[in-house]
Order: sequence, then C-alpha cells, then structure tokens
Amino acid sequence: MPPPESTTVLTAAADGVGVVSVVLGGLLGVFPHAGGRWLGLDGTDVARRRALGAADLGLGITIIAGRSAPWRWRAVAARSLLHLVFAGEYVRTGRRPAAVAMGALFLLDSGIAAGLRRPPPPS
Repeated sequence: MPPPESTTVLTAAADGVGVVSVVLGGLLGVFPHAGGRWLGLDGTDVARRRALGAADLGLGITIIAGRSAPWRWRAVAARSLLHLVFAGEYVRTGRRPAAVAMGALFLLDSGIAAGLRRPPPPS
C-alpha cells in the first residue's frame, strides 16, 4: 500500500485529469469548430471532433465521480489511451509535435493510473 502522502498526490493529480478532461471534452463536444481550432484539430471533421469530445467529457465525469471508487484507476487509464487517439488525429493531419505531446500525456496519465491502482486484498 502506498504511503498516504503519495495517495493524496495521486488523488489530486487524477482530479486534475478529470477536470481538464471535462473542460476540453465539453469544448469539443459543444463547440466543435472553435474547440477544434483551439486544439489544433481543424483538419478533423466535425463528427469526429464531437465523438472525441464526448469520449473525453464522459471519461472526465467518470474520473471525478469515482473519486473514492476502487475502479477510478481504470477511468484514468482509459483517458490515457484516449491521448493515443488524439495523437493519431494529429499525425493524420500533419501535426507531429502535437502528437508527441499527446504521447507524453499518455505516459503521464498512465503513471497516475498505475499509482491509483490498489493491489487486491490478500486471500
């Protein structure tokens, strides 16, 4: 079991991941044109932007709502995988630096998810 200080830091980091996910997902879902331009996804069609936004928004809400749930790490891990989908969109539209940034965020969120994962109770 990790020490309480690291659990607090991981919980706060996961809260941050959830809030950012809700804000950016909501932006893409509600305002796909402006959100797409702001996030550099203007080469992606509107339906795809809305789908990415809905996925991001849903994961963000799940991360925040599951604050004390033992499965919260799974929602953060799913959010980290969504970064790879965004990276694919950036590669497809020729924005390789943004794709590399998404790869870095994938690693960061994966680390948070791994830290949140609790070992199963001894049998």
